[in-house]
Amino acid sequence: MTMWIKLSAEESHDFQIPWDVASSQYTQFYSTATLSNLYVDQAWPLLSFTFQKENPQVVSFQPCRVDFDFINEIEDYNPLEEIIGHKISLNRREYFDLIGLLEEVSHDMSATYKRPLNSLKLLTPLQHKQFRIPWNSDKNERQRVFIQTNKPKAADQSQNMITLIILKATSATPFKNHFNQIPGTKYQIQICEFSEHDLLNDSFNPFQHATNNISLNSRGLREFAKILREFMDEEMEIELLAPTFFQPRIVQRKFSYA
Repeated sequence: MTMWIKLSAEESHDFQIPWDVASSQYTQFYSTATLSNLYVDQAWPLLSFTFQKENPQVVSFQPCRVDFDFINEIEDYNPLEEIIGHKISLNRREYFDLIGLLEEVSHDMSATYKRPLNSLKLLTPLQHKQFRIPWNSDKNERQRVFIQTNKPKAADQSQNMITLIILKATSATPFKNHFNQIPGTKYQIQICEFSEHDLLNDSFNPFQHATNNISLNSRGLREFAKILREFMDEEMEIELLAPTFFQPRIVQRKFSYA
């Protein structure tokens, strides 16, 4: 059973998505809980898929963070507009099920192209500086940055937009089973879309000033799912290679013979 719940128009509107957007046939919204079941006062993930009217083969994917304190407290609050600097933080199960969701949405879309129109290329650490992405030296955090090198034809390319995907895995407080301490992991996903012109501004920070949106076709969604899966597999390999905290204790017994 997946962690991601497809929200109805009414449930999406509960998150203060405008009704005309929530009830549109071109939008789909997912979260890990409906608003009526939220039990912790924190930020909750909300996934938005908006299919282009002119070309339903292209979808705009927008992962949002819904601030619980703002719902019903700020009248004009709209999580779809509060996308600047947003990132979603997921546990391992939520992250794994997101991979399946992207593949499912991709399967439901019609693919008419033999070649993918989207290409997600891994940037080297030396290339991070070019896009104002700081290199993370935290030993407990792993970061990968991808750039979308090709966009769907239906996407707006009038401003030479740059789209980056930043993935982070952070080791959380370990929990114990009967034998080992097993590291917990938090995954962060952030999409930064901005124009090349923004890089000319010395004060530009993609984490604070970019929008959180990416346009993909069916194959692009599968490619997105693929890099998420590979990032997770890499984390699993690290954990398998990590030394365990449980070491068998050898006890030497002395026997006396009468």
